[in-house]
Amino acid sequence: MKKLRVFFALPAIAVACGIFVVSSIPQASLPPLQFDFMDKIIHFFVFFTFGISLIIAFYPQTKNTLQAKPILFIIVIGLLYSAFDEFHQLFVPGRSCEFFDWVADSVGIFASLIFRNPIWNMIKSKISTENL
Repeated sequence: MKKLRVFFALPAIAVACGIFVVSSIPQASLPPLQFDFMDKIIHFFVFFTFGISLIIAFYPQTKNTLQAKPILFIIVIGLLYSAFDEFHQLFVPGRSCEFFDWVADSVGIFASLIFRNPIWNMIKSKISTENL
């Protein structure tokens, strides 16, 4: 079971590392944004993806898809990592720590939770069909 937990955690670890790496790139090295608020849309989708990966990571700890504890962990981890990402950008040339970036990140995490049950059901059915 421990190997299964590590396997399910790998996407979340990969996405978190990707976020950190991209957040470490100085602003001057990034392509220009095409329109206003494009950065908020990017923040939303990146943290939506992170939220989905956290949902996958917490699947092995759930016996019932309606349990509140894994959902709370997903929210807390997502919001804290988002805050850490914004703080980290204070130390990257040309980057800044913006409250509304954190809001866009947070909305992405919460939006991913809409797909929590379908994702867990898909994983459950995939595991059960492979065990037949």
